[in-house]
Amino acid sequence: DIVRYLTSLPDTSDISLAGSPPVVDEIKRWHEMNALFELPEDLCNFYSVTNGLSLSWNCNYPLQFSIGLDNSRSKQEHQQDVGSQETDVQKSELVGSAFIYPLSRLERMNVEPSQIDPSNLVNSKMEHQIDKFGAVAFVIEKMASSYGQVALMFNARTIMQNERECASSPSVWFQDESRKWFKIASNFTGYFRLMIVHLGIIGWQKTFTASGVDDRCKNNMLRFARERLAIDILSSSKNDTSQIK
Repeated sequence: DIVRYLTSLPDTSDISLAGSPPVVDEIKRWHEMNALFELPEDLCNFYSVTNGLSLSWNCNYPLQFSIGLDNSRSKQEHQQDVGSQETDVQKSELVGSAFIYPLSRLERMNVEPSQIDPSNLVNSKMEHQIDKFGAVAFVIEKMASSYGQVALMFNARTIMQNERECASSPSVWFQDESRKWFKIASNFTGYFRLMIVHLGIIGWQKTFTASGVDDRCKNNMLRFARERLAIDILSSSKNDTSQIK
């Protein structure tokens, strides 16, 4: 249970995990409205349990301040002031934020071939096909702090040729600030598991991009998900990338 685990970690607070009532009829209606696409079975099973999901949690950072005093003064000046009273307070900052959109919020968008990172097409069903027809994506999550967005991506050619097997087997991709798309997982279940093991730490998806995670994300992973960070670094080195510096 991720909530229990996060609660056991030091300095975490405001932990929230929320879902919505499941949908069944809505899945059928979605397929009727999007006749060329078929949601994968694992995502349908997810929506049959909860119509979307949100996870958020904060970290408390200790600060020191003096009550009733000008904080621009030095600590020594404060201590010399008989009327001072020092105390510890904590600054709470959002560290984990993860969402899976409700079914009705899945946003369709077309993906141009130039937006796909070529190194992510190795062993992909889109290989040798993406260059001409592009892809169609359905956004399932937009990141906090404008980090990017996550989407199910369907091969446009297979849809045009009515190859239902491929059209029902989208992979999960992440678009970063460069507007390039990078593959994260072969299916929704794989992405969901990655989201959980990274504790929803803001920016973890950038592990799979050319630029890698920023310092804030790296520091938070060092503090709360050190083993996962080590795995990510090892994986990126095997793939000859310089994602985490």
